[in-house]
Amino acid sequence: MSANKPTSQQANKPTSQQANKPTSQQANKPTSQQAIFNKVDWSFVRSWEHIFQFSVGEETDNFFYHLSKINSYRVISFYGPLNERASYQLIDCYKRISSINDQYFIFNFREVTSVDKKSFLELAQLTALVRSEKKALLRGCGIDELLIPRFLDCRIFLESEILGKMSLAIRSFNKMKKEV
Repeated sequence: MSANKPTSQQANKPTSQQANKPTSQQANKPTSQQAIFNKVDWSFVRSWEHIFQFSVGEETDNFFYHLSKINSYRVISFYGPLNERASYQLIDCYKRISSINDQYFIFNFREVTSVDKKSFLELAQLTALVRSEKKALLRGCGIDELLIPRFLDCRIFLESEILGKMSLAIRSFNKMKKEV
């Protein structure tokens, strides 16, 4: 037996990347979770032709998000490529945000490596949930300068909601709290 050839057991064993990917049956099967995203009217989106594949640095296959709380602010940090494979995690993020009763949300995009067309729609739905249903305040930080015009065009963020760093987002919320 050659040292470079895998054994029959190794050849049939799924890799860790294969184990994390949904099967074709799972990918094609509509779920009640996906119905959550059908609530919002997206007629304001003029044209998707101007949205391009955005990519920075090295692309990885894994997307994940982290939900945390800093003082009285909810921070959702996104990591890796926001692409079609990220859809299930974005749906999970939507569900988790919908169960939170905080009034201040920060979306951190500092570690996002790419964003594709479908993810723009899903991000718009996340921000609409925070603004419309929760009536909460929102800030976006760590957004690459090439993405900012696209986020504004798709109404993912308003111009006043985009700040460079998380510390600026926290300061803006602190200032608002003092004024109230």
